Amino acid sequence: MIDRRAISLAIVLVLAGCSRNPELVLPEAPIPKAWPGGEAVTDAKARVQPLPWRQFCTDPMLREVVEAALENNRDLRIAVARMEKAAGELGVAAANRLPLVQAGISHQVTRTPADLSTSGKSALARREEMGFALPSFELDFWGRLARLEEGARSAWLASAETALAVRIVLIAQVMESFVVWREMAARADLAEATLDIRQEARNFAEQRLGAGVVAAQTELRAALALEEVRAELAEWRRQESLAYNALRLLTGKDWDARREWPPLEGLDLTLQLALALPAQVLEARPDVRAAEHRLRAAHANVGAARAAFWPRIFLTTALGTASQALSGLFANGSAAWTFVPRLDVPIFELAGRKSHLASMEAEQRALLAEYEKVVQQAFREVADGLTSREALWNRLQALLVTREVQRRRLALIKERYQAGLEGREAFLNARQELYASQQLVYGAQRQLLVNQIALFKALGGGVE
Repeated sequence: MIDRRAISLAIVLVLAGCSRNPELVLPEAPIPKAWPGGEAVTDAKARVQPLPWRQFCTDPMLREVVEAALENNRDLRIAVARMEKAAGELGVAAANRLPLVQAGISHQVTRTPADLSTSGKSALARREEMGFALPSFELDFWGRLARLEEGARSAWLASAETALAVRIVLIAQVMESFVVWREMAARADLAEATLDIRQEARNFAEQRLGAGVVAAQTELRAALALEEVRAELAEWRRQESLAYNALRLLTGKDWDARREWPPLEGLDLTLQLALALPAQVLEARPDVRAAEHRLRAAHANVGAARAAFWPRIFLTTALGTASQALSGLFANGSAAWTFVPRLDVPIFELAGRKSHLASMEAEQRALLAEYEKVVQQAFREVADGLTSREALWNRLQALLVTREVQRRRLALIKERYQAGLEGREAFLNARQELYASQQLVYGAQRQLLVNQIALFKALGGGVE
């Protein structure tokens, strides 16, 4: 004869298996298989771990600025607080799967009026109770609570990855603001030094105009050139102040502008690249991992919504002693217990639960598209950095050569001028041309450094 309890248990296990949410399978990354540049850049055997920022940033003063930002920045504090909030919500979801055991002692006195008493006299009834209770514990046969805990865990992991991404973005922003600050300071110092050259050229033109050697138009050109440099100086100083203010905001700290900060040309932020396959590299980015965890949380929420269609089984249990007097709580025969199983079956809530399931499935599809978009954007950031890297390097080298040629030309013209073989105007013009060449070098150096910082961030950075 077949045991009915065995049949019932088999049915429950089968139903529980049918209601289990299938594992999430991530789609293949919608990106090319290799980086721009071919085998010279892509190396399947290369390390995937992002480069720590302290290895990327070798200047001690810049490190000091970045460390101050990591300690004081408010955006980072917000991200950390949200991660701690998600951790608390995970703890709540995990606690819901555990039985809640309560211990209590109660004293109850009830007076029954005479007209309601069967004896026709008022009566006092006393009841003393002490024991343990298991109030409304849900048996998670269908995995609803497990899916909710899984979703909370994925949400917490996503918030942790988001906090990590904020740290990396902050590090990159501080480095870039520092580079711009040093560029503007260098440009302003160069313009200030050139202002004296233009003033000297203006005075020389006025002298020649007074002697009738040159026309008034030549003196006006010298005056215009002087005012142009004066306007550039004002703009570079303004930009320097703005960059300094941005750095103060990011770091939450005032910095002494008169300190011996490293010059722009002294900064070295060079990445030695040998990249693994795109899909492997992008997995190391915290924003990609955060998008994946959000997708997994949505998948778990879909599973919980599906499990909500099945009956919910609750157990309420109490075990202890009861007596009319406190002294009788431990007497023989005072044991008391209750056992109340309850089965809740959704009937009129089916329409609402169907709508909730449809909403969760739509959210999962949206987060899947968001995950793919994050992966594509991450690939583009790396690809743009790689594409610009070589071109910016070649441009800087050409401008450095041009500046060196201008310096040699100025030295030659200076020798000829001192020997009386070259006019003073040619000497002043050569100095002005060197100034223009130096300004172009500063701009190219800043572009290359910013490109390296952007590439460092695009590759996932490293916060160790």
